Amino acid sequence: MDALARSLYAQIFNALPVEREDKLYILCHIRAYLKKDITALEKNKPHKQHGNHDQL
Repeated sequence: MDALARSLYAQIFNALPVEREDKLYILCHIRAYLKKDITALEKNKPHKQHGNHDQL
């Protein structure tokens, strides 16, 4: 999975425009979309208790 994640990241990053500001703009939008998807996935997964982690 780590190799897949690194490969996807490299493909996305290398496809971005060269200008720093443009890359930053696009990456920030990608981050926002990923955050929404991650939040939705976390809400739909079964809850597991792992020691004291749930007490934070």
